[in-house]
Amino acid sequence: MLHTKDLQFAYNKDLSFTFPELKCNAGESLLITGRSGCGKTTLLHLLAGILHPASGEIRIGDTLLSSLRGADADRFRGESVGLVYQRPHFIASLTVMDNLRLPAFFGRKSVDEGAVTTLAEHLGIVHTLRQLPDRLSVGEQQRASIARALVNNPRLILADEPTSALDDDNCASVIELLTRQAAEHNAALVIVTHDSRLKSVVKNRVELSLQGR
Repeated sequence: MLHTKDLQFAYNKDLSFTFPELKCNAGESLLITGRSGCGKTTLLHLLAGILHPASGEIRIGDTLLSSLRGADADRFRGESVGLVYQRPHFIASLTVMDNLRLPAFFGRKSVDEGAVTTLAEHLGIVHTLRQLPDRLSVGEQQRASIARALVNNPRLILADEPTSALDDDNCASVIELLTRQAAEHNAALVIVTHDSRLKSVVKNRVELSLQGR
């Protein structure tokens, strides 16, 4: 499902990264760890098509993501990629439910509100659906961000520190939901994290080093 090869990225001549080859099959999970500054979030943004590599390839299924630009990249990301940001981003004037509807809108898919509500119930945020995002706690915002990433049943789920704001119980339920979603919908799940609690859950791991800088 996901395969990268010879992937490099440079912000400038003094800050560049060389990433190891990654493979994550459909229905499986991959944990990416490493110290601050080793490029974990940069790598995630490359896999999402938000950033473009200086060299190398990113393949998602049969699509060479690194060759897409502009509207083509946006369309593919909307249809095939679910992204959980480290810091949740919402449209403040829309309710949580309306924010969760947005991926379907941008992905040109119909909204299954029953499925959205069920997902919110699994994440413990169904009581927040009619609220504005700034009324939610940090943990509730994180779980709403996860729900938004999953509503389109993406082929690739990318999660940047999805459990950083969660206690142990909510951490366990969120990771169980993410891994189950990947398995049930035959999606690849890639998580970048500092959270050592996840190492006992996701066995397939790659640790990035600072040597690529």
